[in-house]
Amino acid sequence: MTETSPKPIVTTAPFPANEVERLEALRRYNILDTPPEVAFDRITSLAARLFNMPITLVSLVDESRGWFKSAYGFDMREVQRDTTICSFALLSNEVLVIPDTRQDSRLVCNPFVQNEPGLRFYAGAPLLTQDGFNLGTLCLLDTKPRDGLSDEQKSVLTDLAAMVMDELELRLAAHKVAQMDAALLEVTQGVSTATGEAFFSALVQHMLKVLGVDYVYIGLVDLDNQEIIRTIAACAKGQIIENFEYLLRETPCEQVLQKRKLCCYPHRVQALFPKAPLLEPLGVESYVAVPFFDTIGLPLGLLGVMDGNALTNVQLAESLLTIFALRIATELERQQTEAARQQAQYELERLVEKRTTELSQANELLKVLLDNVQAGIVACDAEGILTLFNQAAREFHGLPEQALPPEKWAEHYDLYLPDGKTRMSKNEIPLFQVLQEQTVKNVEMVIAPKHGKVKTLLASGQAIVDNEGKKQGAVVVMHDITERKIAEAELLISDVALQQMPDAILLTDLECNIQRWLGNAEQIFGYTAAEVIGKPVSFLHHPDIKSTQTAEIIRDLQETGAFCSEIACLRKDGSPVPIETTAKTVYDKAGNAIFIISINRDITERKQAEAERTQLMRQQVQEQSARLKAEEANRIKDEFLAVLSHELRTPLNPILGWTKLLRAGKLDSAKTDYALETIERNAKLQTQLIGDLLDVSRILQGKLSLSMATVNLAPTISAAIETVQLAAQAKSIQIKTVFDPNVGQVLGDSARLQQVFWNLLSNAVKFTENGGRVEIRLGCVDSQAEIKVSDTGKGISPDFLPHVFESFRQADATITRKFGGLGLGLAIVRHLVELHGGTIYAESPGEDLGATFTVRLPLIAVVKTC
Repeated sequence: MTETSPKPIVTTAPFPANEVERLEALRRYNILDTPPEVAFDRITSLAARLFNMPITLVSLVDESRGWFKSAYGFDMREVQRDTTICSFALLSNEVLVIPDTRQDSRLVCNPFVQNEPGLRFYAGAPLLTQDGFNLGTLCLLDTKPRDGLSDEQKSVLTDLAAMVMDELELRLAAHKVAQMDAALLEVTQGVSTATGEAFFSALVQHMLKVLGVDYVYIGLVDLDNQEIIRTIAACAKGQIIENFEYLLRETPCEQVLQKRKLCCYPHRVQALFPKAPLLEPLGVESYVAVPFFDTIGLPLGLLGVMDGNALTNVQLAESLLTIFALRIATELERQQTEAARQQAQYELERLVEKRTTELSQANELLKVLLDNVQAGIVACDAEGILTLFNQAAREFHGLPEQALPPEKWAEHYDLYLPDGKTRMSKNEIPLFQVLQEQTVKNVEMVIAPKHGKVKTLLASGQAIVDNEGKKQGAVVVMHDITERKIAEAELLISDVALQQMPDAILLTDLECNIQRWLGNAEQIFGYTAAEVIGKPVSFLHHPDIKSTQTAEIIRDLQETGAFCSEIACLRKDGSPVPIETTAKTVYDKAGNAIFIISINRDITERKQAEAERTQLMRQQVQEQSARLKAEEANRIKDEFLAVLSHELRTPLNPILGWTKLLRAGKLDSAKTDYALETIERNAKLQTQLIGDLLDVSRILQGKLSLSMATVNLAPTISAAIETVQLAAQAKSIQIKTVFDPNVGQVLGDSARLQQVFWNLLSNAVKFTENGGRVEIRLGCVDSQAEIKVSDTGKGISPDFLPHVFESFRQADATITRKFGGLGLGLAIVRHLVELHGGTIYAESPGEDLGATFTVRLPLIAVVKTC
């Protein structure tokens, strides 16, 4: 009987310390069990090609499994959590690399290592959320062991993992937008037809529904006691409840109103506000509210949301509250406006009633005065029977008053329409219209008595009411305008000619007040004659024209009798209109100035043509400038591509040449060593070149990160000097250092700062002739460390100095051919310095006069203790 060996025990990874929160963050993305997507498959395919791996996965780990959003070279969509290697990667936020799984005690018994597909190599970069939770990995797998990844490869894998997270964030953002649109539509439709109290109740109900919370309420600050909030609408667990009040003190609502902005406490709000009166009785765990204000910025109240659980969709709640807080303020303002309107209407009606009463009481006195009034006055009682004719009315008609009904007025008193031929019907008589409570004001009519003169009258009237507002009759006042009508007829003849003119013709008095409004004036300015007669001409002028200028115009007319100029004016609708004005004073036969006539021409089209000509010239200049800039950009691009091609080929040629010789096996030991040194040197050059390109790429993407720590600058600068010392010695260049020993520490990334100083020193050595001098100084300026790198080299021309820190820029192509490089170093230096909160600038007296680069970095503040 053979003895059976025990079954290997699979080592499972422990759960991360933040597993509950991590799983909550994973569920937030709604990604699990979704179909494959091209964006993720493109990343795994790219990773497989970059690292020459047969298997690449986007692996997300939930409670029980590792689920693959994208699987390249692997047929399964999920595996049990205790069998996935990715579960170990959850324990760190760094890249996990296992060169040989069979040499790792954690994985030697893993079924995917022991059985198909026989995994031997694993490398996984964590998928980190913006708030630091590890959701899984972008991992590389192979069925054969491999060497570990270089730092550069880890960095590339980390960047690819970041691209996966970018796609997840995009999906999440799109989901949130859709959710926000749906919620906004739900609430908007729910309150669209409601106003007043119904609006507030509908709003809290629909807000509670879309947010899925326990409580939504609208509270107003008590006008008599600013420490009290009174609700005007409250919804609790789906039901509208009675309004209530509470004290603001030591509540989250107090914070909202004091800070004048939205405040959100997504969990543990009771612990933050233990004395708040409502939180504990209602079992509130989360709270968010936003204030709303009146038109002058005073806080009216707040719109608040509370729930018994932690708030899950904070962004949706904040967005909806912000939107509808404005709607609440608008509705409150509308209600206040309506209340004020009703009050004003009430006051007006009360005033009219008072005045009518006063008129009734003064009726007796008016009867005494009526016969002394030149205007004709006629009155009737409520039944339409004539009761009053004053003396002027009797003279108009040549008849005394008689108690006649309205049907007989026109025939008995010879009442005609303005044409003087058509007899008025009962409904056209002004007195009857007033009796019917119609508005009668300045109605023209003609009286043609059989034994008297024809007269044209202007009638206005109103109903007569008693103290109780009951209609007692009506009264009409008639003014004789016969002579005025004759004068108007005479003026009409001259007006007809003026009205045919295309310009605006204005007749004013000697103080420039408008008396006649003729020609095309109404079409040019938009005002009717009735709107402008009697107003000063200056009211047509643009506000920019000062009163002193108007006075100068009047003075010119008084002194010379004429004026001609362009004046900026405004139409009735507020739009500007340029006017060319020609004015002349008109004199009578005795030589006395009697009025001013002006011709005002709209020159808008002329001004537009002038503006179009100016704009065309400006556009031509701009197009020429843009063309020159585009040509310069193309030249820089062509030069950069040529330089990039040259710089990439230059290190490869010796590498390929010496590699062929080494493969031929005909080199002795010394030559072999020399060949390997040459290959290594050019490979490092190629690595540096690619590193600069990757740094620029990370800078453009905003992904260049720093490992921050306290840094002593003197050792960092000394390390950079050592790396360029051999190149300086080869050119007999002396590097002088002047270090202030009292310079404190800075907070920064030592390696990146060394990269800054090395780049500046390397440039100084490269652009300085043999036997030259390079100096680096370290000192303090205020609260900053100052590092100056100076050389006696080629210098920088004034034209190129403003562009020295731009990417891919060198002064000219001859520098590129002579010294090499892509023009990336100083652009990287500037960005690294700015990431450290510092500044860098360059100075140079000119070409062949050397240059100085100054870096300033903030020092760590030293706290003095007693």
